Amino acid sequence: KTGYSPSLIGQMYVGTIHAFCQNVLGDADAVYRQYDVLDDNRFTLFLMSRYPELHIQPLRARLKNNPYFETLEEVQHAWNVYRDEGIALGAIEHLDPEVARSLLAIEEGLRRDQFIDFASMARLVADKAKDDQRVKAGLGRIRHLLVDEYQDVSGSQEELVGAIHLLGAALFVVGDDDQSIYGFRGAHLSNI
Repeated sequence: KTGYSPSLIGQMYVGTIHAFCQNVLGDADAVYRQYDVLDDNRFTLFLMSRYPELHIQPLRARLKNNPYFETLEEVQHAWNVYRDEGIALGAIEHLDPEVARSLLAIEEGLRRDQFIDFASMARLVADKAKDDQRVKAGLGRIRHLLVDEYQDVSGSQEELVGAIHLLGAALFVVGDDDQSIYGFRGAHLSNI
């Protein structure tokens, strides 16, 4: 007998960082409970179904009429970098107005149609952890945080973990630099 209450396990959250972020967003603002989650395949379908309004064709033409699916892959990669790294849209616009125009259209389309992708989940919670009192209150209840596979944590996820730690949670991370496989998705091995 350990002396711990059996109800203690009910206070734990065990799951992916994306599911955690979806819960945090839904608890802070009920509108996020209505959002459909887009995995990589569904995000590609989102880009395909709204191709003209997302201003992707000018990007494809600039890439010397890159094959259609390769262009969609490049746009999705640009979106993930934009969200994972928290790059200001103005900075992107300064460097490449056409890419910024497409990213803004994607952002507006996702919000309008109530979709959210994995990169946006973590970015939204990381951003809201700075100044949204509902999100800060929810994250502030976390006393202990264990993050496994830390070598695969993206920039926005690292920001979120740091925010939870700053709000008082004890932090324990596990990772193996020899098993880093998500660099193409914005994971930073240097986080370890």
